[in-house]
Amino acid sequence: MAARRAPPPPRRAAAGEARRGEAGDDGAGDAPYAILLFYAYVGAADAAAAGGAAYEPGGMLAWQRATCTRLRVEGRARVAPEGLNCNLSGAADAVRAYCRARRREWAPLFDATDFKLAGVADERSLFRGAQAW
Repeated sequence: MAARRAPPPPRRAAAGEARRGEAGDDGAGDAPYAILLFYAYVGAADAAAAGGAAYEPGGMLAWQRATCTRLRVEGRARVAPEGLNCNLSGAADAVRAYCRARRREWAPLFDATDFKLAGVADERSLFRGAQAW
């Protein structure tokens, strides 16, 4: 298998511009619930390039569990030394709050993360329980 270059990261939002996962036209529309999918590769090199912000899997795991519990967002989160991969769902406002908190509290490591949201009208379509490992 030939090595392929990774796609470029999503463009950074301009000052004052809404970013995916935060408001308005974010993919969830005006649905009462939302499903969130995202992954982010963040390692020591990324942290150094981002001004030395610390990424430590143990701290990330604790933050993930506490934030999801506080916001009542459920689903799965895989936290690894290379970064994280999450499939989460909950009330649309809570899922958007998670995206904002992820960017704010772990800046600048997650500034360019492309949060993919989908609106869900029926609560039965949401993930049940929270798993983070």
